[in-house]
Amino acid sequence: MSMSDNNTLHFSSRMRIVSGSGVSNVVVTNEGASGKDIIATGKDDELNSKIEAAFQQGWKSCEAQMNEKVQSLTHQLDVAVEQIPLSLHGYLVELEKQMRSEVGSLSFSIAAMVLGHEVNDSSSLGSLIEEMLNPIIDLNDIKLYLNPSIASLAGTASGTEVPSGVKVLPDSKLKPGEALLESKQGIIDGTLEGRLNTLKDAFARFLEEQNSKGK
Repeated sequence: MSMSDNNTLHFSSRMRIVSGSGVSNVVVTNEGASGKDIIATGKDDELNSKIEAAFQQGWKSCEAQMNEKVQSLTHQLDVAVEQIPLSLHGYLVELEKQMRSEVGSLSFSIAAMVLGHEVNDSSSLGSLIEEMLNPIIDLNDIKLYLNPSIASLAGTASGTEVPSGVKVLPDSKLKPGEALLESKQGIIDGTLEGRLNTLKDAFARFLEEQNSKGK
């Protein structure tokens, strides 16, 4: 409020007249900010809006990149999961083959020990000769080679029984429990090495059949 030379009162925008009980008062208020304050407030709002917009844009860009990585990892995981049954099946098949091979090797070692004891005496020679003669159709002109000590007693009451028509011959390379049979159908090896080879061939055929079934 100001008073000019002609005694006229002037009120500013921050003054207002309040009348109560017949008495008038002049009250100064903060209503109506200055022009500079209004401009500053407007600039702050504009800056805050730009910051918020930039933040939202950066957030969306980062979110999009992360979504691409997540989708890529998810796809890789799906592919890996799909391949697990195939990989596992292949692993189990290979493991089964190795186990069979190891079991076979162990079996041959045990068979070699058992047969090694058998060939040192003639207690099982009779059953061996019978087994060797089983596939022979014609018993004529058959030569049976035995250890000299066993061959000399073959066909006697105290020796190994030999069918008639079979010619027994001594072979010093053979052990008491070994035999070698020669016929028109071929040679049947009843030595330790020959019997083990027969077992190995039979086992190899077995593995081949099992592998064919597993395919």
